[in-house]
Amino acid sequence: MQLELRIIGLNSLLEECYTKALHWYCQRFSHNKHQGSFTDVELLTCYFFAIIEEKKYQIKQIYEYIV
Repeated sequence: MQLELRIIGLNSLLEECYTKALHWYCQRFSHNKHQGSFTDVELLTCYFFAIIEEKKYQIKQIYEYIV
């Protein structure tokens, strides 16, 4: 339960930050136009959660944790 609450809190914080300012500074990079089923905020939540909670610092580690 604590894990879910931390994820929800992080998502809420990022949603607020993203809608106020971050959307002007963030850009998703992709080789094609397909953006997938994740929103930008959900993607940021997964990224920061992997770094903060799981201490994953390399892109490959973060990707493997999320997938």
